[in-house]
Amino acid sequence: MKFGLYSSIANPPRGEDLPRCVDEVIEEAQLAEQAGFDSCFFGEHHQDKDGFLPSPLIVCTAVAAATTTLRVGTSVILLPLHHPVRLAEDVVTLDVVSKGRVTLGVGLGYQQADFDAFGVNIADRVELFEEKVQIMRECWSGKAFSFDGKHHQIDNLRIMPDPIQQPHPPIWIGASARVSARRAANIGDAIVTTPSTTLDNTSRLIDEYKVGPWELPKGWIVVAAGNRKKDRAGTTSNPSQITERWLNIEVDLNQDETLAHFAKIGINEKIRAFLGFAGHEWLHKFDPDAEAFPTPRGWERCNTIMSFKLDDVLMIEAIASKVGGGAAAAFSGFCKVFDQVPDIDELIADPKSANVPEAADTLYAVCALLSTKAKMENLGSILEYCGRFESQTFTAMIMRDVRARFGKELRRNPAFKKWVAEGGGKELLV
Repeated sequence: MKFGLYSSIANPPRGEDLPRCVDEVIEEAQLAEQAGFDSCFFGEHHQDKDGFLPSPLIVCTAVAAATTTLRVGTSVILLPLHHPVRLAEDVVTLDVVSKGRVTLGVGLGYQQADFDAFGVNIADRVELFEEKVQIMRECWSGKAFSFDGKHHQIDNLRIMPDPIQQPHPPIWIGASARVSARRAANIGDAIVTTPSTTLDNTSRLIDEYKVGPWELPKGWIVVAAGNRKKDRAGTTSNPSQITERWLNIEVDLNQDETLAHFAKIGINEKIRAFLGFAGHEWLHKFDPDAEAFPTPRGWERCNTIMSFKLDDVLMIEAIASKVGGGAAAAFSGFCKVFDQVPDIDELIADPKSANVPEAADTLYAVCALLSTKAKMENLGSILEYCGRFESQTFTAMIMRDVRARFGKELRRNPAFKKWVAEGGGKELLV
């Protein structure tokens, strides 16, 4: 970390004895240099009754002449009030005089009287500011340039001499608002904030500056999931500079898509069959007062638990810790049904005569096992068996899971193409 000084050369209330103030500032700068300080900065104001000196570069020159290592700079020059070529020449002159110790801090300005005194329209200050920064960089580029802007026209100009600092003296952009911090990130070399604010606001400006210039690669988007504060779940408020860049939307949970995703990532068929049978109630049932309640993420944790070698009692307790006692009890009852379903391999081998369960819970269990067992080579047998279902919604459920697993490869399967051509579940597969 480097430390610097900011000096306002003025003498309230009437601006008396300013030469003494200048002498004191120079002595302070020399002492700061001896103490290891990095820099000393001066600002610009006009028509102040306390005698605030309006030409900070001249003060910088005086301090630079009295020191050898201390950097000197402006914090800030009111850039819209200055011609960019004249200012670029003054700064490069000081860069030479100080042997490369100058930093140029520039700001928009905010006092109407300052703009009136120089005949500048305050409404144009942002456009003027951005053009002038660009022109000064060109002035210090070491080559001739032309510029055709809204407020400045320059033809084939080459500024001499070249700066001591390369590529040029640093340009610090003054910022007291978020939009200014973003501007500093985009066109400046650093940000300089105001002392007339709170530490909290300064921290926000620095965060805004850090985020400002970063852009996602072309075609990229970032999707982030979070909790709503009203859900009383774990939340962390986004900083304002992040919130302004988000598109915040709430997405309803889709049961079919969730089960297809579960099939794709290999979630246990008992879980998938239970959630298909039990419906949305046990897939996601928010309860802010419960220690645990069913969510898709909770069921994924249950999938891990089911890979452990636990006895029945411990298994249900562990599952309850992730999705709540009610869901765990309902799931346990369903698993007893699941364990009584016919042998799926025998069913696939004899699809014409294998038994089709009448009970909905058993049929859900059979469908979950069929989607797990499905391969490209046995899909015809599975679809033949499914053709005997009273409701083809169960067939569509199986095929949705199969599609999630096999993707585009499924389109080349003859049995699948025949099923789609005959209208099988097409409304669910679009």
